Amino acid sequence: MTTSYFAGTINPKLESVTYLKRWGRGSRRMLSAFAWPGGYPLVYMTGNHDFATLCPSCATKEYDNIEAFHVYYEGPPIICDECYTEIESAYGDPDTE
Repeated sequence: MTTSYFAGTINPKLESVTYLKRWGRGSRRMLSAFAWPGGYPLVYMTGNHDFATLCPSCATKEYDNIEAFHVYYEGPPIICDECYTEIESAYGDPDTE
């Protein structure tokens, strides 16, 4: 199995993306910004050959192209490839003092 920096790219969590999409269909069509339970920030990735990293707001706009997501526990802020918003990790960057 290929490992990746993004925990949700190539692993069984792709089934969870299907669940999120099924839940978000209809008039809502909003992807969650936080995991439940816990309130940890979620980061989404597209699967249309560019594997863009998106914030929840932009992921909702690219709803049909979302292929994976992951909970962002720790690390430096991730920049959304669409709107350039910083996505903070739940526990911050362990490399900063």
